[in-house]
Amino acid sequence: MHRVARLFPFRRRVPLGDQLGQRYAQTNNQEIIVPLHFNQVEDLLAPFERLPDLSADSQPLPCNLNLAFVEYLYRRLAEIPDQAIQLRLIAPATVLAHAAPNSELETAQAASTAQASMAPASTAQALEDQLGDLIHQHFAYLETVKLENLKRLARDSGLLALLGFAALSLSIPVDALAFPDEAGMPLSLIGQGVTVFGWLTLWEALVNALWTWRPIHRQWQMCRRLQETAIALQLNEPSSAS
Repeated sequence: MHRVARLFPFRRRVPLGDQLGQRYAQTNNQEIIVPLHFNQVEDLLAPFERLPDLSADSQPLPCNLNLAFVEYLYRRLAEIPDQAIQLRLIAPATVLAHAAPNSELETAQAASTAQASMAPASTAQALEDQLGDLIHQHFAYLETVKLENLKRLARDSGLLALLGFAALSLSIPVDALAFPDEAGMPLSLIGQGVTVFGWLTLWEALVNALWTWRPIHRQWQMCRRLQETAIALQLNEPSSAS
């Protein structure tokens, strides 16, 4: 029954209603703000990966986002189906010390904690652009992966349907041969086995056609949407020790 209920679009929506304005803030452009707090850039990346330096001579490396971060964005977008979204990355200002080029990094390390938080605005803008490109590129990659998954699922479903119809077509003459009593038990068992195989493969194809493709297609749509999402970086000053 749960699968049958998921066939209806209104049962798949997250019912926020009027609570959307209470749960999320909005920008002046009526964009829904999704706050994302992190302490260092590596929190957004997959394990064993790091963001390349912002120096001009550094070669950009392909980076993957943390799986928990991606799943979190999927859940947030499920609550905000139609409105424009701004991903607001909120981090302490000291995060710039890890993203700055070598010259700026040496300056930040030589300064005090308060001075290190006052990094140049150009570095903050460069980090915001770099994180925005990383998020957009990763979801462009995921869009391709989800599309390939949908194509493979369609091919597998078509193959299962063909096998199911072929097995059911074969079971008809086999059952006819096994109908006389003198045909014996083995031929009857073969006919029943072919019939069961045909219905099972047809059922699997039906499950793929009705349910399996839906979450993959939904995530594919979210990946396309996240590629057009605005990215903003908000740096907070470290709280002074009492």
